[in-house]
Amino acid sequence: MERFELADQVKNEARKLLAEAEKTIRELEAEGILRAESPWVRISSIRGPPGLRELYYRMFQFHNVYAWKGAYHFSADFAHWYGWAHLQLSLIEIKEEAGS
Repeated sequence: MERFELADQVKNEARKLLAEAEKTIRELEAEGILRAESPWVRISSIRGPPGLRELYYRMFQFHNVYAWKGAYHFSADFAHWYGWAHLQLSLIEIKEEAGS
């Protein structure tokens, strides 16, 4: 049971990183640096600093899932190297691009 509680912690921490990245993007939208777009707009049509939303998409769709699924499957290597490490790197890239 303790292992599942640890996996829950990984999932919650990954959500915090996603929330921080989303907050950064929303602040750029509020400042008018990025246009607020409908979620249905294709990623390739987004204007603004290159790659912010693409980075966030990869964070949410892939690295986040790798982190918590790796944790629930007790694969520390997968959870860390394919998930957690990439979540951290993507957040750093988003903040650097945003100038935070």
